[in-house]
Amino acid sequence: MSTSGVSEAPAPRRQLPNALGSSLLLRTTSFGVSIGAIAVGFGVALVLITVTGASPGESVRALVDGAVGSPAATASLAAKTVPLGLVALGWIVAAQARRVNIGLEGQMIVGGVVSAAVGLSVDGLPIWVHLPLAVLAGAVGGGAYAAICALLWERRGVNEIFSALMLNIVAVQIAAWVIRGPLAEGGASFARTGELPESARWGRVVGTYVFSWDWVVLVAAVVVVGVVLPRTTAGFRLRLVGANPEAATFAGVRTARVSVAAFVASGALAGLAGSSMILAGETYRMTDGFAAEYGYVGIVVALVAGNGALAVIPAAVFFSFLRQGGGLLEARVGVPLSIVTITTGTVIILLASASRPVERLRTRRAGAAAAGTGTSRRRASRPDADDDPAAAGTTDPTPTTDPAGTTDLTDPTGPETDVSGTDASGTEPTVSGPTSEEVRT
Repeated sequence: MSTSGVSEAPAPRRQLPNALGSSLLLRTTSFGVSIGAIAVGFGVALVLITVTGASPGESVRALVDGAVGSPAATASLAAKTVPLGLVALGWIVAAQARRVNIGLEGQMIVGGVVSAAVGLSVDGLPIWVHLPLAVLAGAVGGGAYAAICALLWERRGVNEIFSALMLNIVAVQIAAWVIRGPLAEGGASFARTGELPESARWGRVVGTYVFSWDWVVLVAAVVVVGVVLPRTTAGFRLRLVGANPEAATFAGVRTARVSVAAFVASGALAGLAGSSMILAGETYRMTDGFAAEYGYVGIVVALVAGNGALAVIPAAVFFSFLRQGGGLLEARVGVPLSIVTITTGTVIILLASASRPVERLRTRRAGAAAAGTGTSRRRASRPDADDDPAAAGTTDPTPTTDPAGTTDLTDPTGPETDVSGTDASGTEPTVSGPTSEEVRT
């Protein structure tokens, strides 16, 4: 029983398990949808392979051998994972603010161009200065290119999807001009830049295999986006703007500024992907089409990962597996490489079709959790009748005894006494106590 006369209600114990159970169910559902979409995509690919007259079993063996059949193939698969993962993280950051950054391909190209320019034009620097400078230049280039879309949306109301698609085309032309003009290698048989100096290259992890140390950038980006950002004020504002812009505005958050910042950060991650394609590439040169549609496939990686940063690397490995193994599939079995594109497209369609039911489930679970929290709070606000009899409408009939041994017969339910010494009826209160004879005795 509390000394103040009011019992402290116990904290609700079911709120945390219910929230964890709901979160686990949503993650399991999203994971199951992704696995189901991949399985159906593979099924469609096997049906098409059978229709063409090729053996499905031989096709699968060729796909596996092309992806992980040798150390060189495995290293190439791992190298493809890095740009795909960085682009996927860029999509996730923009999606958290409810922005659609379809311009990741163009931002990736611009990031690669700027990194190549810094790597080739700056000379005489040690590797611990030159390489970080080239990587940072790629991030700045991608972020600055994304800022064009963001500011057009924020200042002029231009749809970011339309402007990003147009800027993707512009980025391709910029790269084509650069490798044929300012950064062109003289005397080359086809358009390409010169070879990057040693100080601007990512070192190889094992021997001369193409897998390089740029994977550290991917792991760091996953940790920042998936672990650090959600625990910061910026991450909270980002999620608040994405979940309810009106509530964010009411809370004093500058929603437009947060959305622009998310778009720029998304472009910076795509720029990092572009820099990896150049600074850790197989030839350390930039050529036409070096982005190889990684900007678009990275969006699919993010969708398969359920827009979760911690699931990006496994999803990126899967699509790297498809891209790496598809080459041998065409060479050995004669199945066209477009089968990989068909599989990817099927997965996209299925994920897009399942997004609304999953969102409905998420909304329903969130509403149920909110209702359960409200009920728990109402129960917690009620005093416990067992601990506080006065709150339950009962009084303790047992009289109390003062230190002098006399009994206080004052009724707690009787007339109230104010500070002036009169009760509520206006009469002087009668105070019981020992008489003078009793005192003398």
